[in-house]
Amino acid sequence: MITNLLERRFDLRANDTSVRTELLAGTTTFLTMAYIIFVQPAVLSGAMMLRSVTRIAWDDYTECVPAFLVMVGIPFGYSIGDGLALGFIAYPVVKCLAGCGCELKWPVIVVALLMLTCFVLGRGSVG
Repeated sequence: MITNLLERRFDLRANDTSVRTELLAGTTTFLTMAYIIFVQPAVLSGAMMLRSVTRIAWDDYTECVPAFLVMVGIPFGYSIGDGLALGFIAYPVVKCLAGCGCELKWPVIVVALLMLTCFVLGRGSVG
C-alpha cells in the first residue's frame, strides 16, 4: 500500500528505480553525513580554524606570508605538523629578509632552526 503510494507520488517507475533503492540511498546518505559530523570532528575543527584568518594582518607581508604558507602547507603536505613547521621556518626568514630581524625573539629562531634541521635531516629517512 505505502509502496504503491510512494511509486505513484515520486514517479519511481518512470525514473527506473524502486522504493527499496531510494530508501537504501537515503539511509546511506544519512549515515555518511552523520559520520562526517560526529566521527570526523577534524572536518568541523578545520572549518572553525578559518575564523582566525580574519585576524591576520594581510597588509603586513612579514605576517601574512608565513600564515599563508601554514594554510597551504597543511592540506598539500597532508600533515598539520608539516604545515605548521613550514610557517615557523618561514616567519624568521621573511622577517630577516624584510629587515625586521631585530623584532625576533631568540626562542623563535631556535625553534625555526630545529624544525629546519628536522626537515633537512629527518625527511629522507621517514616514509
